Amino acid sequence: MRFGVSSAAAVAALLGCAPCLRGRPALPSAPAAFRADDWVAVRDLARIYGAPVRRDAGGRYAIVGPRHSLWFADDGRRIRLQGVEVWLSAPLSSSALSAGGIHRADAAGLVDVVFRPWAHLGRYSAETIVLDPGHGGRDGGAVGENGLLEKDLTLALARAVRARLAVAGCKVYLTRNDDSFVELDERPRIAAAKGGDLMVSLHFNAAGVGARGAETFVLARAGAAPTRAPDPRPSERYRPVPANAHDAANFALGYHLQRQLVRAAGYEDRGVRHARFAVLRAAPCPAALVECGFLTDPEDARRIADPHFRERLAEALARGILDYAMTVRRARAARGAPP
Repeated sequence: MRFGVSSAAAVAALLGCAPCLRGRPALPSAPAAFRADDWVAVRDLARIYGAPVRRDAGGRYAIVGPRHSLWFADDGRRIRLQGVEVWLSAPLSSSALSAGGIHRADAAGLVDVVFRPWAHLGRYSAETIVLDPGHGGRDGGAVGENGLLEKDLTLALARAVRARLAVAGCKVYLTRNDDSFVELDERPRIAAAKGGDLMVSLHFNAAGVGARGAETFVLARAGAAPTRAPDPRPSERYRPVPANAHDAANFALGYHLQRQLVRAAGYEDRGVRHARFAVLRAAPCPAALVECGFLTDPEDARRIADPHFRERLAEALARGILDYAMTVRRARAARGAPP
């Protein structure tokens, strides 16, 4: 697999902290299930990464160093991780700098995956990519004010992303390559049959007035509520599924996709979020579902209707996938596995 200079340089910057962190104490791995008292104090987290704790004029806490940037939002449900909005699996405890703070599942399963990917991703490959154009056939998906159909947009976008990834030397398959209807449970089976190392499901959003921007969904951790759930607290009713075995890689993939949608495509950042969508629950490999803008928002819809912008969007998604692939390759090299 070949990588463009821009993608390689971007990922190298994210991974450049590897030598300075290897001698520091590591976070325990993310727990298989949530425990109510399993918290990591922000000061302890800062010590692990060798970065100071800061507090801005508005009272928000952050861990900021030469290679690390982690800001905690006022609502206690979000962080900005290396400049990307990320929704937490569990809300912050009331006192972020005391014995509480950030839940260990989020510290180890979100923050540490970005700051120290070699500790989490060394067992993965990223050679075979499955793109899943959402909807199709009798399922048209969302309809834009300009008459654009989600099912047509996702198929065209998947083809454009495939073309860019093929130039980079990737093997790429689509779950559908025409206007056909594919059942939700069939899409992960196609990914498994093709030997997919990762799967990205492509969609466009629809919502009420004022909703705009891009958001990327990854499978919610066992015990964690989906981001959109009315009650964000962990609950035993959210049972584990086999795809939870890829939690770290799911998040890394979603993170890199969201990062490029915001940076390269210029979308408003609605964050990496957690969900229990069928295509994520049954995924045989690391997977993410991307909502590439709102067809119901006049500004987003206007941009999406522009063929030149859709080219930018395809480039952003391809870059995000290649960034993830480069991260995996470096993680494999760090643990001595063949790249």
